[in-house]
Amino acid sequence: MHEPVAARACERNSECYAGRLADLPRLGISLGDPTGIGPEVVVRALAARPGCEVAVFGDQGVLARAAGIRQIRADVLPENQPMLRLLRSSGLVEATAHDEDAVHLTLNLAPARSAP
Repeated sequence: MHEPVAARACERNSECYAGRLADLPRLGISLGDPTGIGPEVVVRALAARPGCEVAVFGDQGVLARAAGIRQIRADVLPENQPMLRLLRSSGLVEATAHDEDAVHLTLNLAPARSAP
């Protein structure tokens, strides 16, 4: 009978750990149900393996909220009127600024409070 081979332990931020991260495959993860625990699980998984190449499939706003991001700035080309209309109709726009190159929209991602 063969003895099981013990896994080599690697301390975080060590050369060994970095080497193992380099060998990790690229991953694709779905957020799952945006109203469930999926977004929080994805955020924790990404935080636990910062060196992994991951494509997350799902709504960026849902992922941002799960990560604790409450506000983002969207820079939109002035000629992209469909995107500007979409963002303005979302109810998330908190502030707008313009310059010659872009329209800068500040979006509030904080969840809406329910009425008492």
